[in-house]
Order: sequence, then C-alpha cells, then structure tokens
Amino acid sequence: MLPARLFQFASLALFLILASSAGEEPSSTPGASGRAIFVKNCSVCHRGGGEGTRHVPPLNGSEWVQGDDRTLARILLRGLEGPIDVGGREFISPLKMPAFSQLSDEEIATVISYVRSFPKNGGAPVDARIVTAERSALVAELGSHYAERRWTAPELVERRTRDASLFRRLRRLIFG
Repeated sequence: MLPARLFQFASLALFLILASSAGEEPSSTPGASGRAIFVKNCSVCHRGGGEGTRHVPPLNGSEWVQGDDRTLARILLRGLEGPIDVGGREFISPLKMPAFSQLSDEEIATVISYVRSFPKNGGAPVDARIVTAERSALVAELGSHYAERRWTAPELVERRTRDASLFRRLRRLIFG
C-alpha cells in the first residue's frame, strides 16, 4: 500500500506545483536547441519533419503530441512499445521507442515544445517543471530504475484517466 500512497503524494505534489505556476511564462521555448535535440535523438525514426514511416507513427499532426503535457513527458522519460493508434491508424512497429531519461528536464521540455511547433500540431510549449514533476513521480512510484520498462499506449491512456479523476477529487476537496 505504501507505493500507492507515494504515488498519490507525488500526484498531489504535481498538482500543487502546476497550480502554483499558473500564469507564469514557460521556462522553455521551441528553437534551435529543440531542433538539435530532435535531429540527434528522434529524426532517425520519426523523420526530419515528424512525418513518421510505415511502422513509426508521425509526430506532426499527432493527437498524442497535441494532448496532455504529462503524457508526452512520460513517453520521453520511459519510452514506448507496442501498438499505438495515431490519427485513426494503428502502428505496430518492430522498433521500441527508447527512454530519453538521460536528457535533462529542460532538454525534454525543449524538444517537446519543438515538436509541438510543427505545422500540423499547434500545441503550447511545455514547461520543464512539468517534466521535473513527472520524473519525480516516476522515481517515487518505481524507483530510480523507472526507465527500464517502456510504456504501452493502453497504460498511458489509463494513467491519463486516473490523473483526471484524481484532479477532479482534489478540486472538490479544495473548492467544495
């Protein structure tokens, strides 16, 4: 039961961090450094413009990229394997997306922000504090070796649903 308590505490901490930073400017912006990180780490599989391949899903126009900031941070921190649906098409790749946990929180936020700047995305930049909070939550839940096992798409969807439920409960507790 202790790991569940730790996860709940980490989720509450994430909520408080994000709530306290509302209205502040994001600490990372897309630019040359985001592009350099993308070219070095992502473009071999996802292609230079994020269009993907027959087996690798696109990042340009992806609902995953345009969606929840925390989900993107989780994917970069632990990697991804197994089938994933992007744009109504199922991708079943023999490749497994590696974890990029060796990158700093700022670098991860910068590359996410860069990918969100692709023409078909239009998502807002990601603040490095979101990545920091997600990394801390993963360490609290899974220990320092959190990146040894990759996420699957169903796990990410379940986690996002659980987060939304926790957020609603916290909001009711705080605001009645």
